[in-house]
Amino acid sequence: MIGPHFEQSLASGPQIGRQSFDLGYLSVFADEPDVSGTFRHDHSTIRKKIEREGAVQSFLEQLIVRRELAVNFVTFNDKYDALAGCERWARQTLAAHRRDRRPYLYTEARLEAGDTHDPLWNAAQRQMVTAGWMHGYVRMYWAKKILDWTSSADEAFDIAVRLNDRYLLDGRDPNGYANIAWAIGGKHDRPWPPRPVYGTVRSMSYGSTVRKFDAERYITQVNEI
Repeated sequence: MIGPHFEQSLASGPQIGRQSFDLGYLSVFADEPDVSGTFRHDHSTIRKKIEREGAVQSFLEQLIVRRELAVNFVTFNDKYDALAGCERWARQTLAAHRRDRRPYLYTEARLEAGDTHDPLWNAAQRQMVTAGWMHGYVRMYWAKKILDWTSSADEAFDIAVRLNDRYLLDGRDPNGYANIAWAIGGKHDRPWPPRPVYGTVRSMSYGSTVRKFDAERYITQVNEI
């Protein structure tokens, strides 16, 4: 079944033309495969992309496998836009850690404004609001920190969905919901060693995330937008 968020996306949302995706940037997207907003309304572009380019494996993983998993998720799960639609083991471990002390607690208004102690998260939120997309790796961090900084996993999921749908080019799209479900509710993932707040849902820290790419440069570039 297709719920109201995804159903509405079929009839509305940003219309992204074929020209908005430069076929010369495939090698870039091998490292930054966050193109779901570009492809959202143009399935033929995906087919032509594969036919015309020697697509690398990591790009195809995102373009085909992850995208189809996301479509399957929202098609056959009518609770795809809520924590209730996530894996039972994840919901159970998050419930068990509901009373864990949060390092920070932020209101939705402060999160939306990018007003936190974390410069990387603030940059990600600013990029989403001003540009309509977000660096793929940081997008995972963005959702996980909302879990870390709100009073419950249910609240975190709801806030992430509202911000995702309001600002991202692939808002109200299967990829956005699947990303949130993976980050907060363990969808398409497995249990990891337990951590405060997260339980056995995979966690991401500022320290580990900034080692994965040039975070300082990313923050500087976003703040110049």
